[in-house]
Amino acid sequence: AINKWDAVPSDGFEGQRAYTKEEYLTWLADRFPALEKFVPVVFTSAAERRNVQRLVPLAIKVHESRLKIIPTSILTRVVDEYTRENRPPRSKEGKQLNFLFAVQKSNNPPTFEVRFNDASLIRHEFKEGLEDMLRENFGFRGSPIRLNILGRKDK
Repeated sequence: AINKWDAVPSDGFEGQRAYTKEEYLTWLADRFPALEKFVPVVFTSAAERRNVQRLVPLAIKVHESRLKIIPTSILTRVVDEYTRENRPPRSKEGKQLNFLFAVQKSNNPPTFEVRFNDASLIRHEFKEGLEDMLRENFGFRGSPIRLNILGRKDK
């Protein structure tokens, strides 16, 4: 919740112009990139009781997303599609990343184990994109996700 939105003067503070809500969200996203993907934002004014009533249903929705359980067959299919579309290039030794399977190990927060032939072939950008895809496809906005990437031989 971004509170005290009513306290922002329409002409800004001390010679600075005022931000619109969209400009403020852009400013936040520039400084906190994960915020835009991860956290639902509500502009509120407790004094004027503006949008305060939206907070409890939103908190319930976020809590429910933490409790979701994704069937292994669906999770594996979606991660396989993501891997095929975003496969990193072969390593210098000619190794190609191959997806094996994915399973949700627990919830609250959702924790996933994703297995590949060789976890050392996974780059940060690929893992981050995989997390974003899981969040978007399965509605985990507002909930942390734990993503454990393992190789074939890892325990």
